[in-house]
Amino acid sequence: DRLEPPHGDGASASAQGSDRSPRGGSIGVAAFARRASAGGEGGDTDRAAARASVAALGRCGGPVAMRRLKAILTDANGDMELRAEAARRLAKHGGPDGAKAVISLLDARPEPALARRLASALRHAPTPTPAIDEALCAELQEPGPVARASADALRELHPDRANPCADLE
Repeated sequence: DRLEPPHGDGASASAQGSDRSPRGGSIGVAAFARRASAGGEGGDTDRAAARASVAALGRCGGPVAMRRLKAILTDANGDMELRAEAARRLAKHGGPDGAKAVISLLDARPEPALARRLASALRHAPTPTPAIDEALCAELQEPGPVARASADALRELHPDRANPCADLE
């Protein structure tokens, strides 16, 4: 079972949910998903390798990969760093639905360490959306690490605006 990197612009067979690469080798969503749990069922015991597999899932794109990333994100018993990586990849590659999955978990008030990572993950969205802005602005209400991560994400998403939350009021 050989892994090869995704090819081209993400429109490869793996992006469509296939486990075959364009060159015919084993690849893709299923292989990365198996390795994307830290020591879990078939998961890689090396946490860095498991995290790299989560990142690779994001680059694969497509609905199957996004479902796998959402499953990693919402696994309450999953490794926090893998969940955070899934959040970053969903925000960056998952479009509005990916960001919505991150926002839903953030709105559910997870433990502060995970909430901080979720707020920070939203900075990776290619463009800010009203839903992202609302979620991050809501986190500014209580001081602490989650509010700081939210403020940092807002500054990165809106480098030309002093207070993106003012438009929401």
